[in-house]
Amino acid sequence: YYTIRTVGVGAWTGTLLMEWSGMMIGLDGTDDITIKLPEMTVNNGTGWNCSFVITHVVASGKDIVIKTNGASADNSDDITLIQVNTAASLTSTEDGDTITMAQGATVGTYLELVCILDGSAEKWIAKCYNSDGSTVSCAN
Repeated sequence: YYTIRTVGVGAWTGTLLMEWSGMMIGLDGTDDITIKLPEMTVNNGTGWNCSFVITHVVASGKDIVIKTNGASADNSDDITLIQVNTAASLTSTEDGDTITMAQGATVGTYLELVCILDGSAEKWIAKCYNSDGSTVSCAN
């Protein structure tokens, strides 16, 4: 388990390592957080996975952003985001290179990411469980 804290520190930006596969990462939403997923080169990334949980509601005007290694460069819709609300019903399915958990995303919002295809055509499946589907989105 790893916690990304911003209280008293300010915004946090970083790239996850391949060694972090299987890790649970707690996200403190008091400031902006930008997370870049590791580069999924051929034959080394399929099956790489991690989970995120929001431990403090995302503050007003702040975002938690998770993006693929190629985000903003290819806009190739590398992530398919599936959201399920607390009533266990599907709220949305979206594609993009970036997942954003915007202000108001609640404590306990849980996001699972798994790489299903590595290399230059990398593909990810993301599953989000939360009580407010409107605060989590996937886009380019």
